[in-house]
Amino acid sequence: MSRNAKASCPGQFRAPAGAAGAEAESVHKDVLAFQTKTEQRFDKVDGRLDLVERGLRGLRADMPETVGKAVRDVYGAKPRRKS
Repeated sequence: MSRNAKASCPGQFRAPAGAAGAEAESVHKDVLAFQTKTEQRFDKVDGRLDLVERGLRGLRADMPETVGKAVRDVYGAKPRRKS
């Protein structure tokens, strides 16, 4: 928007006053409360995902030994020696 267009419409850029201003203030407070609540929920979900990720890492580390033991049990092979 050009500088002249802004100057010709100064009423559009004023802060709301009276009842409209109070309503805008109320909505703003509600939005801030919603934002805080939403951030808390995301933090909680993020913590849960971290827990799942740690569990999957452990499972990934244990999986080769678990599968190898199951295959040896099925085929009746001797257990491997630990080095």
